[in-house]
Amino acid sequence: MGWEAVGHPLAYWRRLVREGVQEGERNNTIASLTGHLLWHGVDPAVVLDLLLAWNATRCRPPLSEDEVARAVESIVRLHRRQEEREEKL
Repeated sequence: MGWEAVGHPLAYWRRLVREGVQEGERNNTIASLTGHLLWHGVDPAVVLDLLLAWNATRCRPPLSEDEVARAVESIVRLHRRQEEREEKL
């Protein structure tokens, strides 16, 4: 299955990263971006650093760093559980 077969089109991700989001969309968007980056093999520590920077510059208003870290860690845990299940198949 190729990357073009799942999820949002590339233009969606580019727009999100460039334009950012407003209050009410921040947590879900950070979770979505985290999952997208993890699915593409980006190291979880790098994902956190990227999303902290994106939050500070593109979220209006920004979330606290702790809230971003909690959201990223939650998706990292889900991603790891999914990988473990796939390895058992």
